[in-house]
Amino acid sequence: MTALFLQVRLDSRRLPGKALRLLGGKLSIEWALDALAPLPADIRVLLTDSPGAAVLGGLARRRGWLVFIGPKEDVLERFAQGIRHFCPDRVIRATGDNPLVSLPLALEAVEQFEKAGADYCGLREIPLGAGVEVIRAQALLEAAGEARDPYEREHVCPFLYRRPERYRIWTPPASRPARGRVTLDTPGDLARLEGLFRDYRTQFPEKPPLPDYDWVCRRLKEEEIESEGSPGQAAPRLLLWPSLWRGGGLGHLIRCARTVQALPEARLWLGDCGGKGCFSPAEAEAALAGLSLPPDRILSPEAGLALLKGPSGPAVLLDRRRTRRQDLRLLPPQTPTAALDEGGRFRRRFVYLLDSLPRLSSSPANLSSPALLEAPRSGAPPAGRNPGRAAGDHPSPGNRRFRLLVSFGGEDPAGLGGKTLKALSRKRNVRRLGAAFPQGMDITFLSPCLSAASPPGKPARLPEGPGFFFEPFLPNLKDRLGEYDGVLCSFGLTAFEARRAGVPAILVSPSLYHHRLAKKGGFPRAGLGRFSFSAFLAALVKPKASPAFEESPDGKSPGGERSDEKSPELPDFLRGLLLAFPSCPGCGASKGRGDPVIGRFPERTYHRCRRCGLVYVNLHRLPSGDYGSSYFEEDYRRQYGRTYLEDFPQLRRLARERLALIESLLRREKTSPPALLDIGCAYGAFLVEAARRGFKTGGVDMSPEAAAHVRGEWGIPVWAGPVEQWEPALALGTEGDSPLFDVVASWYTLEHLKDPGDFLNRAVQWLKPGGILALSTPNLAGVSGRFRRRSFLLRNPADHYTLWTPRTARRLLAALGCPVRKVRITGHHPERFPLLGSRLSRRGDQGGRKREGTLLYRGLLGLSRVFALGDTFEVYAVKEKK
Repeated sequence: MTALFLQVRLDSRRLPGKALRLLGGKLSIEWALDALAPLPADIRVLLTDSPGAAVLGGLARRRGWLVFIGPKEDVLERFAQGIRHFCPDRVIRATGDNPLVSLPLALEAVEQFEKAGADYCGLREIPLGAGVEVIRAQALLEAAGEARDPYEREHVCPFLYRRPERYRIWTPPASRPARGRVTLDTPGDLARLEGLFRDYRTQFPEKPPLPDYDWVCRRLKEEEIESEGSPGQAAPRLLLWPSLWRGGGLGHLIRCARTVQALPEARLWLGDCGGKGCFSPAEAEAALAGLSLPPDRILSPEAGLALLKGPSGPAVLLDRRRTRRQDLRLLPPQTPTAALDEGGRFRRRFVYLLDSLPRLSSSPANLSSPALLEAPRSGAPPAGRNPGRAAGDHPSPGNRRFRLLVSFGGEDPAGLGGKTLKALSRKRNVRRLGAAFPQGMDITFLSPCLSAASPPGKPARLPEGPGFFFEPFLPNLKDRLGEYDGVLCSFGLTAFEARRAGVPAILVSPSLYHHRLAKKGGFPRAGLGRFSFSAFLAALVKPKASPAFEESPDGKSPGGERSDEKSPELPDFLRGLLLAFPSCPGCGASKGRGDPVIGRFPERTYHRCRRCGLVYVNLHRLPSGDYGSSYFEEDYRRQYGRTYLEDFPQLRRLARERLALIESLLRREKTSPPALLDIGCAYGAFLVEAARRGFKTGGVDMSPEAAAHVRGEWGIPVWAGPVEQWEPALALGTEGDSPLFDVVASWYTLEHLKDPGDFLNRAVQWLKPGGILALSTPNLAGVSGRFRRRSFLLRNPADHYTLWTPRTARRLLAALGCPVRKVRITGHHPERFPLLGSRLSRRGDQGGRKREGTLLYRGLLGLSRVFALGDTFEVYAVKEKK
């Protein structure tokens, strides 16, 4: 039996809701469903998750497709569950982000699979997004049971074709080969496909609007000829912009270059190269000579600017130490920017901040961790003079010959290398080293490749005693650090790379600023501005353990957000990082370099809109929240101590209070019952109470389980799916597009919406003149948000995209012609008051009722009510009559 599985989900990281994008008058997913319908298969199944089934299920069933719900992230397991349920022998795999999937290519792949007797078949030399894969079902079940790589579980088939010795992999060329990209995965893909559909319709108005495969191939060939020879055909996702200022060292350049080596989607931008006070192109080339970075991965100043000014410019990561105003002016106004170890005055203006080194500044970063530094390569045998040294093995005097590395970077702007060499080669100091280390000492100097001061060079006469060795500067120095017993350097990457290699580092500071940083980093110091032999010798003979800049042992970064695992190195961390320019989802404003930051955490940054005051989150990792039954059971219990259904009587009591307030504001005719719509109705407590009081009710909720419960248990119509896809035609008693409802309510749903401004605008349109819009949401102006702001933001759930205050709600609703008539502050928690509230928390073991009866509790509760410090609030607005 053959099963055709079309996988799809709606929360794509790069292009959310891509299956619902309109192309040629139809949804993207509709083109894929219709194109594959004639394919010979015993069953056709839309393979999706719960939110996808809620939105797309009806569409698929109307076209004769079955719907199967599986895990959201683990797509391989979703396929395995589908195979166990339908029991096919082979699977034809297609994806819903391919609206131009070709039926002829799919038929050809099935034919080739049968002829070859393969476990896997996929045609090559076809446009990306035009084909399907045919797989033996048992092979996919084996992959689901054994695959551990997240990439293999997300992309389904890599487990198979990575093991050609185990599975028969057949990838013949297509009979009609072509190159290009017709998948829908990014905003750039959407623009390209819209152009294809538009041009095809213009050229062939009498034909069906779906471009046929041959026409698409010709069009892709024309685009290939037009772009032939032009650089950067595939736009990079990230530009790394290092500092090239003389006197700043080469660490920034080398770190960015090594990161670009590990990230195919990144480019190195030499934005300063050749400028006044900066390294020349020849000097930059000399510094990068040992890294073998392909030339097409390095962008000149002009090429980088042209790329940034394009229609879909990349994000920029600045590794510049101190970014200047003129640097920011080079970037287009809405370029997403991140900064690495930034210490300049504009540090707060970046969308994302990474600190791999300690800072004297108190401005927190999103993530502060030395693990971001690239670790020395493991597994390779030592290549130097110390093949037997284990990490952390510090030879004591008289133990064995000591090996010391002296390196002050590729530039050494302060000339510390020459001063250090001169001090170490003095006869008196040579004798002192000989006395301290009877077995002898080898000292290796790394000569800078670029230097503002004169390079140290080799002295004319080498003293007796230590063995002096001279080597050129090494861009891959971190991989050689394990060969030595100690490193003498200044504050910077080398010091922390030595620490990661388990090698003690002693620092000579070129300035007081670097001296303070060395102290904060926990390094022994051997001089300020010049080398101090006495301090150096004391640190060598009696190394002291100092507090280091490390992540907290409880798994929390200095930013405060818990992480289940240590931070990955910089390339791995950047690979999954989402960077987007912040714009307010309430009023849509995005001025200048973005709205000010009020909180930073590893996976999110909070901004406050300059115009309307709304606080919104800029997510750097997408949440994996699901609004299934667990959301109203385990998740609800963790927050409130019981499940939603166990809390149902209390919720109905609360609904009665809200409805009484709504009825006092609602001016309506007595001839017909008022219509009420509840957005995010959950299991229907508010709807049930409203129906009991004579309202004509209907609801919308993301959870299919909750919607089915309300329909089955109470007979109230509820539509399952995101409110963004809901239209009045899906509700009760509709009359075209005219306003339908006397009341639109949404309790604790507003903060879950990515575009609350659009939702409020639509909700007002759904109201009759004089109708009531009732909302509730957490209150950033409450006691927790005012006095424990960072803790409040840290505990804010990842699927809460906005944080509101009554003032912000008043401002936005008044602009929509629906002024607020009543604000009700709720969620009063005296135990959350600073200082005095903690005394209530410590007495919690005496029972909540006794604690609430204390004089202190009543006093703080009165203060909370008088000054409107509750942690939640409700607003009731009335649509103006025009």
